[in-house]
Formats: sequence, C-alpha cells, structure tokens
Amino acid sequence: MLARLIALPAIILLALAGSSVPSKAAWFDWQNLGGDIRGTPDCVSWGPNRVDCFARGADNAMWHRWWNGSSWNGWESLGGALSSDPECVSWGPNRIDCFVRGPGNAMWHRWWDGASWNGWENLGAGGVVGRPSCTSYAPNQIDCFVRGSSNDLWHRGWNGASWSAWLNLGAGGVTTDPDCVSWGPNRVDCFVTSGSNLWHRWRNGAAWGGWENLGSPGTLSGVPSCITRGPNRIDCFVQGSGNNMWHRWWNGATWLGWENLGAGGVTGDPDCESWGPDRIDCFVTSGNNLWHRSWSSGSGWEDWANLGAGGVASRPECISWGPNRIDCVVRATSNTLWHRWWGFLIVVPIPPLPPVPPPPAVVHSSGAFEIFPLFQVDVDEGIVRAAGADLSYVAPAVVDFQLVPINGARISYTDGSQRGYAGCSAAVYSGAPLLIAGVAVGDYICVETAEGRYAELRLNNIGPVLRVLSMGYTTWQ
Repeated sequence: MLARLIALPAIILLALAGSSVPSKAAWFDWQNLGGDIRGTPDCVSWGPNRVDCFARGADNAMWHRWWNGSSWNGWESLGGALSSDPECVSWGPNRIDCFVRGPGNAMWHRWWDGASWNGWENLGAGGVVGRPSCTSYAPNQIDCFVRGSSNDLWHRGWNGASWSAWLNLGAGGVTTDPDCVSWGPNRVDCFVTSGSNLWHRWRNGAAWGGWENLGSPGTLSGVPSCITRGPNRIDCFVQGSGNNMWHRWWNGATWLGWENLGAGGVTGDPDCESWGPDRIDCFVTSGNNLWHRSWSSGSGWEDWANLGAGGVASRPECISWGPNRIDCVVRATSNTLWHRWWGFLIVVPIPPLPPVPPPPAVVHSSGAFEIFPLFQVDVDEGIVRAAGADLSYVAPAVVDFQLVPINGARISYTDGSQRGYAGCSAAVYSGAPLLIAGVAVGDYICVETAEGRYAELRLNNIGPVLRVLSMGYTTWQ
C-alpha cells in the first residue's frame, strides 16, 4: 500500500512545566475498539495521523472505523456480502480503495473519493479463492491479484481511467493468498506458496518475468508477508519449520538464504512493516499473544517481545504512517477489535501559572490606641486591657520595654517600611518579643492576631516619661 510519509508522528500529551521529553519511543497500552467482527481486519493510512480500519462483520458486511488524528470515530457499515477479509489500499491523500471476494466468487470493489463512499462494483473473475492482494506504486494506479479456482494467480489493474482485463499469471499450484508489493514506478513483486515453497513473479515495466522458486526453510505454511524498504529491496517472512518465523531477502542483486528468526510457537501468518530504509518490525501470534521483533541497521535483530493481549484470534494487522510510528490491530476472542501502537511521547510543557494574588483586603477595624506598660491590647478591635488580647506591653527592666505576642499571636518586624495587607499576609512571623528600643517612631509592625487576622501597627509616638506607646492600626478580615 502507498502511504505518504509527511510528518514525524507523535502522541502529544500535556505535562507539567519542567517535565522532560522521553528520548525513546514506547508501546502504549491496548485499546478496545469494540465491534462484532470476523476474520482478520485490514488497515490503511492515507496521511500522517490517519488510520482507517476495515473488517468483515458478523452480518458479512464490511465495517469501517477510523482515527482522525485526535479520536476514533464510531463503526460504520459499508454493506456488501463478503466471503473474504477485506484488502484496502490508498494511492493518495483522502483516497481509499477496498477489495473483497463477494457474490459469485467475484472480486468486488468499493472506494472513498475524498467526499463519499461509492457503491460496490463487480470486477468479475468468477473464481476467486481467498482474499485479494492489491498494491499501488503511484497516484491513480492499482494492481490487484487473486488466487483463482484453478490455483493460478490472476491480475487486474487500474490505470487511472479504466480496469484492464483479467490476466492469468499461471503457477498452477498456488495454495495460499498472494502477497504483492511495489518498490517503484511500474514495478510489482508477487509472492505465493506452492508445493511448500515460496514462489516469486514480478513485473518490471510492461513485461512480467517468469516464476522463480525461492525454496522453503524445511516446511512453509500460510501467507507470506513481504515488504520493501526502498528501491530494489524486498524482505519476505513466512511461518516455517519448527513454527518459527523465517526470513529471506533480496539485496538488490541476489536473494540471500533463509534465516531463522525463531519464536518457536508461531500460530499464524506474520505481518511485517517498515517505516524507513533501516527499520523492519515483524509481528506474529503465539500463545494467543502478540509478539514483536524488530531489525535496525544499527543494532540488527532485537529479541522477541511479548506485547500481550492474551486473547488474539487473528493474524495481526500493522501499519506505519510515519517514522517511528506503528499501529497494530487484532481481532480478539471476543470478536472485538483491539489496538496497540508504538510512537514517541511528545511532551508539550504547560507554562507555569502566574502567582495567585491574595484575596482583596477587607478592613475589619482601624484607628489608634495608647498602651501603658503592663497593659495588653486586642489588635483585632484596637481595645486596650481586653480579654483575648494579642500583645502585652512589658518592661522586664527599666529600659527594656517589649511588645510580647500572647495567646498565639505573632509579630513580624523588618526594616519598618509600610507593607500593607499584601506584605503582612505574606510575612514571616515569630512569637519572640519585639524590643521597643529597636523601633523608630514612624515604623510599621505586622501582627498575626490570635484570631488569625493580619494587622499593621504604626508607632506614632513614645511618651518621654511613662513610655506610653501611641499607635495607629489597621486590621483586615
């Protein structure tokens, strides 16, 4: 399938200011997409952050659910009477073509033209066995292949204006659905299983080459999964001897021998993808779980990793719509569609919130009072010698006059400047006595009262004989 890789994929989440951006991509948790489906789903992408998935429903209609970049839209029925799993391909933005085996064992076609779904179209053949395999090498170009009732491989293509006639490509002993890929304009490579061997036929320009026997790794079963990572490069994967996944590849000049990639309990056809010339990701089902193994030019093949699920009931279907992004879906034993994806977590920092200003100041009381030594004052109301006082004016020695916080009240005195409600409500308080000798006339003192209010006192005067303190005050709610 043709997918245009335009932008770096990402899963974008908001994070607190100061959060770091992860340096590696990661697998995100399984997501249940619901539905009531049968067989193996098929997904396609026609652009970054777009995934369209198709499956045969319990009613044998084709059902569609899609990711639009921010959320999954609900299931929609596209009708039809399917007798195979769907095969869908995109040759450009906002274009999808889907193919199935339908009534009369013919190949049927329905397509999205960017605005609406067109009705089902019968493309004939009349003896289709299994699921079609379709590929596109350029806009408005599609090549479709099917296994016919005579176990030959058949081809029909769309050239942008019309469908070609069906062409019998022979083989005569095809035992599985084909898998076909394209690595360049007017180039198509098809692979089938026949006689327990992998066979290959290709078109280069206008002419088809002959069938080529690529052999087998002892035994071979199921449908191959073949991918291309760039011009003149093909990698094929099969379920082979020992229920392992086996690999054979074309390096641009020759086919390299079979390579055992292990697993040991593969129970279905593999599905492999490439999101760049130096990357391969392969997926298999084993023990009802999805397993993953990847290759990169820098580190070779990584070990197998169990991606879980525990109830996989179909071959995996995985696609990539950009570098370092993979979306995998499977049918679960509950016949629902499950989705898991690999990608970078791009953290968009949230800027720190501005400081929250204190609530507006509401004056509880204000005025002035005079206090003699050995007296107390309730700063909440400005009353001297009141019960529940906040400050006691004492003289432990003749020259050692102090304001002492009592009953849980506290004092804050700094440089004597006026701080108002904002400054007093944010001040650092202490329960220690305040020496009057250190306070100048005109200085301000903050008080946190026993009632939990904030107040500001101003020393207006100190009496010359009895050391009477004349003070102004404002106390806020």
